[in-house]
Amino acid sequence: MTPPAASDDDASARILRGIVVVAGLFAPVLFVVVGLAFDLQTYGDGSIFSYAVATREVWVFHWHNIATRAATYALTLAPGEIAVALTGSPGAGVFVYGLCLFTAPALSIAATFALDRAPHRPYFVFACASTALVCWLVFGFPTEMWIAHALFWPAFACAMTQPVSRASSVLLAALMVALLLSHEGGIVLGFGIVVATALRGWRDARFVRALVCFALALGVWLAVSRFAQPDSYFADVRLRAASEFFEARIFSSPLLMLLLAALAVYALLCVLLSRLAGPRAGLLAAVLVGAGLAVWWLGFDRALHADNRYYFRTILLLGTCGLAAVCGLQHLAGEGAPFARLALLRRCLEALHSPRLARCAIGTVL
Repeated sequence: MTPPAASDDDASARILRGIVVVAGLFAPVLFVVVGLAFDLQTYGDGSIFSYAVATREVWVFHWHNIATRAATYALTLAPGEIAVALTGSPGAGVFVYGLCLFTAPALSIAATFALDRAPHRPYFVFACASTALVCWLVFGFPTEMWIAHALFWPAFACAMTQPVSRASSVLLAALMVALLLSHEGGIVLGFGIVVATALRGWRDARFVRALVCFALALGVWLAVSRFAQPDSYFADVRLRAASEFFEARIFSSPLLMLLLAALAVYALLCVLLSRLAGPRAGLLAAVLVGAGLAVWWLGFDRALHADNRYYFRTILLLGTCGLAAVCGLQHLAGEGAPFARLALLRRCLEALHSPRLARCAIGTVL
């Protein structure tokens, strides 16, 4: 007979997983519906991108200056130009561009599900969590990190769970090249995949495969960067934009401060109410924080997320790295990887499986 504590643990974990998966499947649908309904592909930098699509001059107008993001061009903007050529309608091209842009998270989740061979598909679950909890921060502003995020999770699942074969190696190499050529943040994500596979051991076949694929992709990136130089003016603009990626104002934006404050208050309430409400402390804390947020939004909040949405691409990168680290460590620890013998790390991973933390995580996601 299963002990009650184990039953509660299993139930909390199942509920958390279910909420995350439902949120991860629902969010991409909203991205497509809302994005296309309000023509958000024409917002911000999307205005010049959409105009370039309509005139079929994306590469000449702008993208030759950022050739190292060619994968984003090929996956979103080039189909729009093809649509204009086939239909003769600029509006159709802009629509196709928006469709390709906003469907990227849905295609990413589907691909991650197909490639994830680990028990219970943890990479698929974490891809759902990342899409639902982090992607909305930049939704509506056409940053190339949106595509890098979409390419990362299938590449991560492929590198970590697919058996080493010629087909999987070719697939991972293609995903790595596309990831690195989507945004400079893709280099960080690709290197993270190599580090994660290295935790199995230097001689592990999956690590060797990931290292070779990353080296190939980095070589392609360096070649493109060397032979497709930006215009003299835009070279300075790119350097300035890169220096602003971790600028302090990103971390002091009203929305981020509100999110951090809400999560901090929620965590504090969970601790204070744990003795009074027991297992229901997380739910009660979530209700109280939700009510407080409603009062704040309806009566006091005057901030506009549109002021900071572009700069939240930094938070998108950091959030993706954090979720990927937890996912990879849990999976590898379950396989008995050598690093799991470290006492401190083992205790931290065991704490992540506690029913109390699972119940608190449910409230955090909600």
